[in-house]
Amino acid sequence: MQNKLLKLEQAPIIKYDLDFIAINVAKRIDDLNLQNLEIDESTIKTAKTIRAELNNEFKEFEQARKFIKDAVLKPYQEFEDKYKTKIASCYNEASNLLKTKIDEVEDKLLQKKITVHKEYCDAMLVKNNLQDSFNFEDFDIKIIKSRNDKDIKDDIDLKISKVLTDINTINTLANKERVLAKYYICKDINQAIGEVNIEIEKEAKIIEKAKEEVETKAQDALISTETAQISTKDENSNINSLEEQMPLKTPLNEDLEKIGTVKFCVTGTRKQVIKLINFMKEEGLKYENIK
Repeated sequence: MQNKLLKLEQAPIIKYDLDFIAINVAKRIDDLNLQNLEIDESTIKTAKTIRAELNNEFKEFEQARKFIKDAVLKPYQEFEDKYKTKIASCYNEASNLLKTKIDEVEDKLLQKKITVHKEYCDAMLVKNNLQDSFNFEDFDIKIIKSRNDKDIKDDIDLKISKVLTDINTINTLANKERVLAKYYICKDINQAIGEVNIEIEKEAKIIEKAKEEVETKAQDALISTETAQISTKDENSNINSLEEQMPLKTPLNEDLEKIGTVKFCVTGTRKQVIKLINFMKEEGLKYENIK
C-alpha cells in the first residue's frame, strides 16, 4: 500500500546527443593542432583568443547541464521536503518515543541484574571472610544485558579465588602482616610486596646510619677518655723525659718559658695523631716530620 501511494508516474525526459557533440568538440580541438602550436611573443595574443573561445564554448555546455539538473531536481526537492515533514517526522517521533520507553525498562532490568550479582558477590565475600577488605566494585565485573548470569557468577568466583590464593601466598612471606596490609589497600600482590621491600630497604639504611653514628660517638668518647687518662698518668714522666732533652741551665720552674727543641715519636691512631697536631697548632708549637 505504501509503495502505491508513493510512485514516479513519468521519468524526466532529457533530449541530448552526446556522441554527436563529442565528435564535433574533438574535431574542433584537433583542428587547432594545439600540440604543435608554438607560443612566443608574436603568437601569445592569438593563443589567448583561442583559449577564451574554448572556455566560452564549454561555459555554454555547462549552463545547459546545470539548467537540466535544476529542472530535474526541483520537483524532487519539493517532494522530499514535504515527505520529511508529513511522513518521516511522524515515524521518527513514534520510534523515538518507543525507544525511550524501551530504554527505561531495559535500564531497570540491567540495574536489577547488577543488584543480583552484587548481592551474590557480597555473600561470597562474607563466606570467605573478605567483606571488610573487598567489595563488589573492587573486582570490575563487566555486567551488560547481553551477558548471561552464569558467566558473570563464574567471573566473580574466579576473582575471589585469586584473592584467596594471593592471601595464602602472602602468609608464607617473612613480612606477611605488612604485605597483607598493603595488599588490602592496593589489591595487587606484586605491588604490595614491592612497596614493602622498598620500605624495608629504606628502614635498614636508616638503622645502619643511626648505628654508625652511635658507634662513632662512642668511639670518640672512648678516645677522649683514654687520652685524658694517659695524659694524667704520664704527665710527670713525660715532662721529666722531655726535661732531660732540654738544654737547661737553671731549675725547671725558672726555665718553663724558654724556647727549646725536643724530638720524640708518637704512637697512636690516625685520629689521635690528628688531635695532637691540632693541639700543637693551637698552642703555637712548631713541628716537623722526622725522616
